[in-house]
Amino acid sequence: MPKKYSLVLFSSLASLIIAGALSMDFTPQAMARFAAPDGGCWCTTYVANHYHLPSTYPNADRWAGWLRRLGWKKDRVPHVGDIEVLQPKADGANKSYGHVGIVRTAARAGNRQWRVTLRGSYQQLHPQFWDSDCGNVSDWTSTVSIGRKSGLSYFYKRGMTRGQAK
Repeated sequence: MPKKYSLVLFSSLASLIIAGALSMDFTPQAMARFAAPDGGCWCTTYVANHYHLPSTYPNADRWAGWLRRLGWKKDRVPHVGDIEVLQPKADGANKSYGHVGIVRTAARAGNRQWRVTLRGSYQQLHPQFWDSDCGNVSDWTSTVSIGRKSGLSYFYKRGMTRGQAK
């Protein structure tokens, strides 16, 4: 087969593979490290940058297991500096991939309820600023219910997170 036709065939096959992957809601892990649609960082990129975590992080909805494998401990309630992991649709998180951020403030607001300020990136509709090499960082305050079915979890690492959100 002449080189010209081989190149056309290869290009066509590559285009079909990419189009097929995109049509199946395919999101490779590496995509999380690229810029978000607004040109800033994904939420996972911001948290990984902030705590100098490995760049092999998964999508936000898989951070609970990933953080445990890295030696992070699960917290019962939010504390300043914890990483908050929101499962898809929990407290306004992305409906497919969830969300992660860093707890800036946490105060009991009632029975099993907490008023939490979460710092993260890709939280549109909030004033944005630069932090940890990301220009689309913002603080988001909400009252959340804590419990087994809330879709929220909090993680800390001794000597690294408690009271250290900057």
